[in-house]
Amino acid sequence: MSLTSAAPYTYDQRLAACQCIQGFIHSNPEGRQGLLQRIITTYHDDTENVKPSNLLNFILNLTDSTRKDPYRIWFASIILLHLLDSSPPGKALVRGITIGDVESGEELVSALQQINANLSSCLINSYDPRIAVGYLMLLCIWLYDDPVSVSEFLDETAGIQTLVGTVAQAREGVFVTGLAAVLLGICVEFNTVTSVLPP
Repeated sequence: MSLTSAAPYTYDQRLAACQCIQGFIHSNPEGRQGLLQRIITTYHDDTENVKPSNLLNFILNLTDSTRKDPYRIWFASIILLHLLDSSPPGKALVRGITIGDVESGEELVSALQQINANLSSCLINSYDPRIAVGYLMLLCIWLYDDPVSVSEFLDETAGIQTLVGTVAQAREGVFVTGLAAVLLGICVEFNTVTSVLPP
């Protein structure tokens, strides 16, 4: 229900559905890992679907269609961040997702790199700020205390430049600017000497 379009469900109903999921995974590592694995499996099975409904599709595929309901991406990001919170195995699972068809000549990119690119698009094109807030919250939880993910995130230097510009210009509003600053701080704190941007 959280990921359906706004009608006929209200914001409160969508939020309640999201909180039900949070309640299910709270202090339930087996349930959390099982649900995350199911979401990833469904995502891979759903790639041929004309109207994909998996939360990873909404997070990874930033299109005109998905942007019509910014709360859809926001709720999807919220659910995923709760699944990844303090869960190194969960982060490793999602980090293993790749996008692109090598046989068609496409370059493979990881889920983390795709989210980085989507966030940059949001900030550069001034999309609805709720989308950027969702991505930023997700990345803050994902990258916290995870040097491997931070290193992968920093591989896309254009994304970091966009974040720095967002904080420096402070034109996207207090929530987006503040979360961008927090994300940059997390990258600095959990960076490694082997990354493309060594500390």
